Amino acid sequence: MRLATSIILFFVVVTIHAQVKLSGKVTASDTHKLIVAANVYISNTSIGSITNEKGEFSITHYPAGSFDLVVSYIGYETYKIQVEANKIPTSLDIVLQPKIVELEEVVVESYDKDGWNKWGQLFIENFIGTSAFASDCTLQNKEVLRFRLNKKTNEIRVVADDRILIENKALGYLLKYDMAFFEYNLTTRVFAYKGYAFFEELETDNKRKENRWTENRKEAYFGSLTHFMRSVFRNKLLEEGFEVRKMIAVSDQEIKRVKKISPALSAKIINKKATGIDSSDTRNADSTNYYRKVLNLSGPASVVLDKPLTGDNIAFAVDSVTCGFDFDTHLNIIYRPKKNPVEYVKFIPRSLAYTPVSSEIYRTSDKLIRILANGCFYEGSNLMTVGYWSWWEKMCNKLPYEYVPAPKN
Repeated sequence: MRLATSIILFFVVVTIHAQVKLSGKVTASDTHKLIVAANVYISNTSIGSITNEKGEFSITHYPAGSFDLVVSYIGYETYKIQVEANKIPTSLDIVLQPKIVELEEVVVESYDKDGWNKWGQLFIENFIGTSAFASDCTLQNKEVLRFRLNKKTNEIRVVADDRILIENKALGYLLKYDMAFFEYNLTTRVFAYKGYAFFEELETDNKRKENRWTENRKEAYFGSLTHFMRSVFRNKLLEEGFEVRKMIAVSDQEIKRVKKISPALSAKIINKKATGIDSSDTRNADSTNYYRKVLNLSGPASVVLDKPLTGDNIAFAVDSVTCGFDFDTHLNIIYRPKKNPVEYVKFIPRSLAYTPVSSEIYRTSDKLIRILANGCFYEGSNLMTVGYWSWWEKMCNKLPYEYVPAPKN
């Protein structure tokens, strides 16, 4: 079975502390009336509120740096505004636009009335996930989902008429997700989704269940994309167990170029006796290990260089709360402390069954990826994951960005 590739779009949040009150009111553009009980929250956190009888809201704790404030209400388009913590407006006047109802007779490719039966399982596997925690997740309102197959592109598109509700009994959260879109290409098996998540803690008086949630949350966090981004921000990749190496795409033309090197030099490289080349410099593609690996290729492939990178090699400070994640298109990332989960093994070659989890990340554009202190990053559309993260980074394993695991012994 071949594993899908994911493009995951998440939004900005960081460490939380009390500051100036963030407040405002919400009205409807069509009726000009104040909206009562609209959901107002900071994306991918458990921080939020609902509007009162006057359509007003206030949030007293919010992240430092930039974050996305989201407002949603049934029948209206989800509203999002990026807010700077050091530039909080006096009051926000938010106007919601009614959703446009698409009449099937005027839609070129109408939504499939039998969409859930055809594509529901595919959606569950690629949105909620297939890890051990997925079996404890329940999609509570599948009826809000609509499916459409674009026959020209062989792509399935999913939209939701209301918030998606997922009860995660493995991690102890009710996840409320305002989904903008979900797309899955049946040919390439690449999928992407965009939306805004709000977490509510499940309540329990059962101490054993609380302890289980605590342990499962640690399992979900360590080795995750959030854990990696926090490690990049703090320049503690190796200390946290991550090995990051540069990957270089090698074309047929490049293989021919390398093989034009004199046979004597090629022999020395293969025998690890090359001189005059700094094999420790991963910035230089023409290094000993690079030549050796290219000479062993029979066709186009990606070569992983030997020397692990540090946070300083791939990131730099933008300001006091933000770092820039900057690398040459492609990285290989191994998390040594965690072996491939049994549920994941069926997606990879059998020879890798007992090896540490491994992922690859690609930049899809030259735009700078920004990382904040607690590991959230933006824009997510500029990053594509392959391997373990494309399987793991699903809703069943997601944690709110204010989550911090207990220190390891």
